[in-house]
Amino acid sequence: MNANMTGFILLVLGIGLLHTASAATHSLKNFYTAASGDIGFPEFTVVGLVDNTPYIYFDSNTQTAVPKTEWMKREGADYWDRMTQIGIGAHQTFKNNIQVAKDRFNQSKSTGTCAHRQIYKLRNKERISVSAASKLLANMVVNYRGMGLSMGTMICGWDKKGPGLYYVDDNGLRLCGNMFSTGSGNTYAYGVMDSGYRYDLSVPEAYDLAQRAIFHATHRDAYSGGTVNMYHMRETGWIKVSQEDVGDLYHRFYSEKK
Repeated sequence: MNANMTGFILLVLGIGLLHTASAATHSLKNFYTAASGDIGFPEFTVVGLVDNTPYIYFDSNTQTAVPKTEWMKREGADYWDRMTQIGIGAHQTFKNNIQVAKDRFNQSKSTGTCAHRQIYKLRNKERISVSAASKLLANMVVNYRGMGLSMGTMICGWDKKGPGLYYVDDNGLRLCGNMFSTGSGNTYAYGVMDSGYRYDLSVPEAYDLAQRAIFHATHRDAYSGGTVNMYHMRETGWIKVSQEDVGDLYHRFYSEKK
């Protein structure tokens, strides 16, 4: 566990409408996602879907709303300027909400979980174990059960017992295992991991399996994002292995089938 780790908060808002015209039924959904910390992807994104197909996208890095379907490209510049301003305004609103959440979870000044880890180190003359860190998080979130908190977290690291991996959810459920997947696309990722996982996987084989699992999740699930960021937790600390666009991975994996 990195002693300089900062708090991470994720807010997700989904808005959906159901419209029926004659015999046809259509759905409209807009998903707003805001996050804090050094996360490797935009801190705010908006994805709009019609009948579960993305039609508009906005993120805080580009600060521009763009069409995701051919029929949306017919809209003029005024429309996209208006959508961009709406996205910028929503970004600021969510940013304020993130700060409120930090205040409530006592993370505004790098306290909360980080402070508990430092206290543990002072009391026990050693760094907190992965097991204890996961138990600490589970005990914290269980106090917010039923209050709208939504999260699925994996905690990994090295301690005296070796590598450790734990799953903690918003109900305080805590599980230890060799392999976990979280997020809306986790069922797709599990399908790939279960078919290729072995206990004796080499590091390159593990990299390839993880990348394929996340790729298939993003390919089948519109809410899983469009970039695969892969990290490796080693005994000496974590490293960033790669960051690749799912479009590039699609062409690479598709070419392997030929």
